[in-house]
Amino acid sequence: MPSFLDVREPRTWIVVLSAVGALFLLYVTIAASVPQGGGVSSYAVGDMRDFNRSLPPRPAPYETVQGPEGAFSLRDFEGQIVLVNVWATWCAPCVEELPSLVALADAMPAQSFEFVPVSLDTDREKSEAFLARLGIEMPVNLDRNFALATAIGAADTVPATILYDKRGREIGRLVGGADWSSPDAIRLVRAAVNGEI
Repeated sequence: MPSFLDVREPRTWIVVLSAVGALFLLYVTIAASVPQGGGVSSYAVGDMRDFNRSLPPRPAPYETVQGPEGAFSLRDFEGQIVLVNVWATWCAPCVEELPSLVALADAMPAQSFEFVPVSLDTDREKSEAFLARLGIEMPVNLDRNFALATAIGAADTVPATILYDKRGREIGRLVGGADWSSPDAIRLVRAAVNGEI
């Protein structure tokens, strides 16, 4: 009586080769669906090693902040890469990283990138005077009641910097101070602008 896996039988070889072929096709299908280049993790190195990818990507909230020209929401920037930085004048690491964030923003293409600093301070004039004393030129966008900061999970962890894609979905975030003008930071944000992450 012949065994099912008798190597002398042609049908055994047909079954084995069919199984190997099916496994190969499964491997190719899975390998093709994995993004090449390593995604965010391949850019979260060096100075950006604490940048954490958001899984699943959270949508930008609808809460508004008060800018110099009036209220706006992060949703208003759909179609652009948006880097939000939640900061305050009383936060030393925040103040330390602000010049590097402005330098990063200046290095990015204005038509596809927007830097949105969000201050947890309550007085625009005092915040503007504070920035002027430091020689930092950027808009003061106030989140007086912490609505946006709470919605994005940054009300009690400043500084917090969140990167959004062109569809308004969070790519990732870095909590704590960082040198945003470093080559690693520029490479990370440029990868987002170029649609690589």
